Amino acid sequence: MFQPVIGGISTLFGRFQILTISILVFLAGCLGCALSQNYTTMIVLRALQGAGGGGVVVMSEVLVCDMVPLRERGQYFGMLSGVYAIGTVLGPIIGGLFTQNVSWVSLVFRPVFVTSD
Repeated sequence: MFQPVIGGISTLFGRFQILTISILVFLAGCLGCALSQNYTTMIVLRALQGAGGGGVVVMSEVLVCDMVPLRERGQYFGMLSGVYAIGTVLGPIIGGLFTQNVSWVSLVFRPVFVTSD
């Protein structure tokens, strides 16, 4: 829904600025989802996260179109799609392994208490 709008706005305000704003909106949505206290807040912040993520996807493709010659764009779009595919497959697997085998206490406090004896 926001992707065509973000692409058009980037021609007005600049690619880097819109990419940075998209990353910050995505980050704010992620942080807000993690800290949400009820379902309504979670749904609203998840929509914000989706808008930011859509902006990141669009701006990465727009930047490839701006910077890469036409002859080589297929290779770059293939690499981008490969990264998205790997993240889509490995993200849930790694997340599932963390939830089954690792507690949040060991992730948060382990680096602090590591000794070099």
